[in-house]
Amino acid sequence: MVAGFSDQNEVNDEILKRYEGSAGLVGSAYKAAKYAYERNVWARHWFEKMCQTDENTDFWCYATLFSKVVDGRFSVWQSNYLRKGSSIQSFGPSVEDRLKYRIARWKDNRNKKLFGSDAPAPIFLKRGMSTTRSSPQGLRVRLVRHLRMLACVKFSV
Repeated sequence: MVAGFSDQNEVNDEILKRYEGSAGLVGSAYKAAKYAYERNVWARHWFEKMCQTDENTDFWCYATLFSKVVDGRFSVWQSNYLRKGSSIQSFGPSVEDRLKYRIARWKDNRNKKLFGSDAPAPIFLKRGMSTTRSSPQGLRVRLVRHLRMLACVKFSV
C-alpha cells in the first residue's frame, strides 16, 4: 500500500507488480495502491502538458484532467517541471483552488479507508485503545507495520 502512495520509480513499479493477482486483504491493498499509483502517473503527465502548452484551450483541457487525478504528492514533484508555456503563466493560479479542494477531499476519503477498503465499524475495534490508535489512520499504521514484518519474513527466507 505504501508503494502506491509513493512517487513513480522502478522500485515501486516492481513492488506493485509483485502483488498483482493477490487475493484477500493483500489483493485489496494492491488494487487501492495500484489505483493511487496510476493516478499520480497521470497527474504528472497532465501537469507536464499544462506547463508546456501555449494554447489556452489545451491548457484548460489538461488542467481539467489534472484536477481529476491529482493528490498531495503534487507538492513533492511540482518543482521538477519548468512552467514555460504562456497559458500556465496566465491561468495557473486559477487552478490552485480546484487543486486545494481536490487534495482536501481525497485526504478525507482516505481517512475513511483501511488498505483501500472501508475501515471496520468502531464496534469491531478493541476497547480501551486510544482514539488515535483505533482510528482508521492508527489501524493503517499498525497494519502497515505488520505487513512489512511479514514481507521481511517472506523474502528473507
